[in-house]
Amino acid sequence: NKSKTFREVVDTYSNRMFDAGRNSPDYIRERFNCITSVSADWLDKPMQSITFEMVDDIFHSWSYQRNYRGKTGSAGRAKSWGRYCLAIWNWSLRRKIVTDNPFITLSDDVGGFQSGEREGNYLLPNETAYIIEHLKNIQSYAMDIQSYKKEKGTYKKNKHFNSYHTQCWAMVLLLYTGLRLKEVIKLKWEHVFLPNDMVKGNKHFNNALIPHFIFPKGSRKQKQIPYAVPIVWGMLEVFRQMMLVRTNEY
Repeated sequence: NKSKTFREVVDTYSNRMFDAGRNSPDYIRERFNCITSVSADWLDKPMQSITFEMVDDIFHSWSYQRNYRGKTGSAGRAKSWGRYCLAIWNWSLRRKIVTDNPFITLSDDVGGFQSGEREGNYLLPNETAYIIEHLKNIQSYAMDIQSYKKEKGTYKKNKHFNSYHTQCWAMVLLLYTGLRLKEVIKLKWEHVFLPNDMVKGNKHFNNALIPHFIFPKGSRKQKQIPYAVPIVWGMLEVFRQMMLVRTNEY
């Protein structure tokens, strides 16, 4: 245990979390990238040799955006790093790989590693509205170019247009709902229930009095509970645009 390096422990911890179904490959990758971006020089050190002084120094260097060995830090990144390391050290402590957890003391000193309001790492309503309007303007411009080329007889279908169009409207849906990225990307038409005037007799959709879309059981942490999201007025345009993509209008 005295000779086990930080890298070995992180790899073993990640494998255990994956096998237990607690961490996805993307989450494991993000955690490792965060750890290496902040404390790459620790990876080949024996884990027991990492002291509270070392932990405290790196955290505060990153939190207050000082230049730390050629890298500019951020408070959000430092807290994510602290949160990941706290869990790894707790896991290691239970297995007697380490004798204490310096991140517990650090967490008490800094008031925890959860992202706080002080960081301003969230979008205000007016910022969200600005981004949505900007994305819609981009779409209008792109569609105008397509129409202009078609009218002039130089129209050539852009194989990337549908993908680009879909990505922009996916971002709009993210901003309207606050869903996870994967939930928006993997959303299927069979789980979308639109109002009658949008469907126009298409039997593919089951119409509902209240427009909504659902996630099947097992797609979220609440394994036994289907998760439904109402489609409010502003979101209807997202699905209208996706219907046009689906029928090759663009």
